[in-house]
Amino acid sequence: MQNIKIIAISDIHFGVVPSSLGEGRFLEKYSSKKYSLQMQALDNVTQFVLDNNVDAVFIAGDILDSDSAYFEGFSALSKFLETINKNNVKVFAVSGNHDANLLKKLSLKDDNFILLGQNGLWEQEIFDLRDNKQISISAKSFISSHQTESHLASYKAKNKPNDIPSVGLIHADLGAANSDYAPSVVSEFDKTNEDIWICGHIHASKYYDGNKKLLIPGSLQGLDPSEKGLHGGYLIECEGSNIKNVKLIPFASAYYDEIIIDVNKESLFEESITNGLKKIGSQYKKEALQDSILSLRLTISVPYKLYKNIKALIDDMPDRYPINFGNIIVEKISLRSDYSKDLETLSKRKDPLGILANYLQVLETKTPIDKYNEYIQKSSKSIFKDLNQSSLS
Repeated sequence: MQNIKIIAISDIHFGVVPSSLGEGRFLEKYSSKKYSLQMQALDNVTQFVLDNNVDAVFIAGDILDSDSAYFEGFSALSKFLETINKNNVKVFAVSGNHDANLLKKLSLKDDNFILLGQNGLWEQEIFDLRDNKQISISAKSFISSHQTESHLASYKAKNKPNDIPSVGLIHADLGAANSDYAPSVVSEFDKTNEDIWICGHIHASKYYDGNKKLLIPGSLQGLDPSEKGLHGGYLIECEGSNIKNVKLIPFASAYYDEIIIDVNKESLFEESITNGLKKIGSQYKKEALQDSILSLRLTISVPYKLYKNIKALIDDMPDRYPINFGNIIVEKISLRSDYSKDLETLSKRKDPLGILANYLQVLETKTPIDKYNEYIQKSSKSIFKDLNQSSLS
């Protein structure tokens, strides 16, 4: 029985510069126009493919972000294919909503790069891999930047040999009923006969190990602070039609995350932050690629009474504390306090602060109900009065 190794990646978005990564030698090296973070991540995929005897690479759309990415994408993919061709590794891809018309124009002229489902119809075929191995693929591409119908609405199951893996490859907006990007739901895949599906478009990676295995590789390289956690692709190991192993492999060289650190004493300010950074740094050191960088959004949570003093320490932080902590860049610092415990005490005061605390306490708890309703009605009347007096288009 054949053993086949597959790498699944998606949403490279050549042409986008990952944001909020600060300054430093790492970014000067990898974020220049000559060498982007996405190109570095694809280089990491290349090395993994060669080192681990991978048989095929699947790319689930949005390789390019826009027309302006043509030359960057052409250069990166040409280099990628030239290197993995030494091991005769085939690359199967579909177009996503961002590169629906552009990807097929790259003119890579490489027999090992196979762009599937470009005519708007399902392409279902058995392909030969190296060492006399075979794989069955069902795939469909975007043919324009918008598509309101699910790809699976036109899918028809076909018979396939039981001794080779069968892979489905699409780019689709999972879980979105009213989307312009091939909206699909997980239950639709239950009606198919593929052994595993690889789906692009969603930038957070996820693996559904259910009746029908469904894999979302996520973006190869996180593109902004909302794309937190590890990014890369998945290694899929098949034994015949049996999916033996599915494992997330980090290929990105830069990551985003956020952390909340509680500071209960002013004297513990620096110690608390140091311990928090060490903890998340050691986690990424174990899981991510060596020498990768972490762009971190840091929230410091303090009791209300410490708010002013801690804020002064944060304002003074660039001079007092290293913002660059090893391979961690603290990209943003926020301060929050739990004021709710102090509201009751403050609301007993007769000054403006006490009056405001009283309002906040009533609105937060919605009690007493008569006071709550009174405040809401007064606010509504005031808003509508302002609206009636303003000039509206």
